Amino acid sequence: MLHLPQIDQLGEPTPGLTAIVTGPTSGIGKETAAALARRGAKVVLACRSKAKGEALKAETEKECAQRGLPAPSLEIRLLDLASLQSVRAFSEQWEAEARELHILVNNAGIYAMGAPREETCDGFEAHMGCNHLGHFLLTLSLLPSLERGAKSSGELGARVVNVSSSVHMMAPRGVAISDPHLVRKGAYSSELAYGQSKLAQILFTRELRARLQKKGLSRIHTDPAQPSCAGCSGCFLVVALERAAGQAAQPPGPASGLDASTCPGPVRFLFDDAGLCLTCGGGALPFKTGAFSFVHAAMLGKRSLSLF
Repeated sequence: MLHLPQIDQLGEPTPGLTAIVTGPTSGIGKETAAALARRGAKVVLACRSKAKGEALKAETEKECAQRGLPAPSLEIRLLDLASLQSVRAFSEQWEAEARELHILVNNAGIYAMGAPREETCDGFEAHMGCNHLGHFLLTLSLLPSLERGAKSSGELGARVVNVSSSVHMMAPRGVAISDPHLVRKGAYSSELAYGQSKLAQILFTRELRARLQKKGLSRIHTDPAQPSCAGCSGCFLVVALERAAGQAAQPPGPASGLDASTCPGPVRFLFDDAGLCLTCGGGALPFKTGAFSFVHAAMLGKRSLSLF
C-alpha cells in the first residue's frame, strides 16, 4: 500500500488566481476548495445551500487562522447543477462582471446507488442531468472567462477539472446516445445511470479539449481527475485511504483534482482510438465498442448540445 503525500504537498501555489469549485460543502469538493484557499486562490464556493456555504467559509477561515496562514479569500454563490435555469443565472451573473476564471473544478454530483429513477426539474435523468449536463452547460458558459484567465495566469493557463470516478466502468458499452436518460422499459439501473454520467464527463473532457485546440485555445487545459489517482511530476500515485500513527490520510479524490488544477503543463490523461484510456504511467484500461473513442465523444457532445 502506497502512502499519498499530504494534499498541501501536491500541485503549485495559486496566489491571486480565481477558482470555482462546485459541490464544495462536503467530501472531495470541500477538501479541494479548502486546499486552494490555503494556497492563496480566490475561491468561489458554488453551492446549493447558502447556510452550508457560510459554515464552510467560517470553518476554513478558522482553520487558516489556527495554522497561522493569511485569511482566505472565499466567496459564496448559489448554484444548483440539477437546474439549467440556476446554471444560466450563475454564469450570466459571472460574465456580466467580466471576471477572469483560472480554475473550474466540476465536482458536484449525486450518487444514488439503489435508488429508483428520478428526474431533474428539466426532465433529465437525475445522474445525467446533475453530474454531466449541468457541468456541460456551466463549462461552456464560462469559456469566455476561462479564456481571459488563461491570458493572465502565466504557465498555468486555465484549467477545467471534471471529477470523474472509476464507476464509469459500469457503462462499458459507452453512454446510451439514443436513450441517455434511460427512459426505455428495463433500461434503468442506478449503477448504470451513475456510471454513464461519469463516463460522459470523461468524454466531454476529451471532446472539449479537441475543440479548444482547433480554435487555438490550447492554454485552456482540461482534465478528468480520477479520485483514485493523483498525478505528480508526471507520475501517478495509486492511493488508498488509510490510518497510520493515529492520523487520517488525505482523501484520494481531492489530491487528484488539486494536482490537476494547479500543476503547470498539459493534462495527464491520454486516450486512443482503440477504446483505451491510457495514463502517463503506461497503464491501459480497455472498454467495449470504443466507449472512449473520438467518434463517441463527438456524438455525445452533439447530443448534449441538442438538449438545451
